[in-house]
Amino acid sequence: MSRHSEINDLLPFYLTGELGLEQSREVEEHLAACPQCQDSLALWKAIARPVRGAGAPPTPPAGLVSRSLAVARARRKPPLLPHWMAILRTQIPLVRREIWPASAAIMALGYLLALIAQNTGVIQLVAPLVAAACVALLYGPENDPAEELVLTTPTSPVQILLARLVLVFGYNLILACGASLGLSSFISLGALTAVIQSWLAPMTFLSACAVLLSLNLGSLNAIFITYMAWIGQFIAVKWIQSPELTGVYAPGEVAYLLQRYAAFWASSPLLFGLSAAILAVAFWSLRFQGARNTSLSS
Repeated sequence: MSRHSEINDLLPFYLTGELGLEQSREVEEHLAACPQCQDSLALWKAIARPVRGAGAPPTPPAGLVSRSLAVARARRKPPLLPHWMAILRTQIPLVRREIWPASAAIMALGYLLALIAQNTGVIQLVAPLVAAACVALLYGPENDPAEELVLTTPTSPVQILLARLVLVFGYNLILACGASLGLSSFISLGALTAVIQSWLAPMTFLSACAVLLSLNLGSLNAIFITYMAWIGQFIAVKWIQSPELTGVYAPGEVAYLLQRYAAFWASSPLLFGLSAAILAVAFWSLRFQGARNTSLSS
């Protein structure tokens, strides 16, 4: 219990003179510097006056209820930005520690390969895969040994997952942008914009899919499915661009499906829209799982 709370609990006894000299002095020193406790003491005095009357039933002073409710609401709802900043700070040490150096190492390796080969496609391939793998390892008993302890805090599971997603996805976004900017030594500004566009929407979409899949199928399954979905588009493009493969192994209907699949990954508005919908489903499923676990435990 904080010192402020201790003093606040002593105010009724201070008012009735039941405290010793030392405790009374401590209360008075605190009151001199704490407007909130001064207001609380004023409320106690207002309540005490009618009680001390000659048997008359106590009547609450005007505005007592509204002021008390206002104080309670102020304590219950802290400012939004500081509240979220505090959640982000508390979640940093709870994210799996290997995520941070592993992401940086893989992105650095991808950047070096792109620089050596003078090929921007390496960053396009690597950035979505790294982000998807990291967010798939964010939440759940297999990734959070202290999950039961975390769930006992006032912060909801949705807020915890959202905070971790912001931290890890934002971290990978910064790494991918840094690697892309590093390619400006051999590509133009327009080409650099195209490189970022080539991985940004797919990275967002794969990360959203990884979150939803990890909550329902487990982290390893989520990583496998998202990796196959992303790598599959490069296979589809290669197949389409190889006439000997298309003619022999891919009849017209199959070739059309491969073309649509490749075009799907190039449609940024569609990918961003689907990402928002998938994340909404993921958060809803997490809330539903929390409610179901609560009902089972009760």
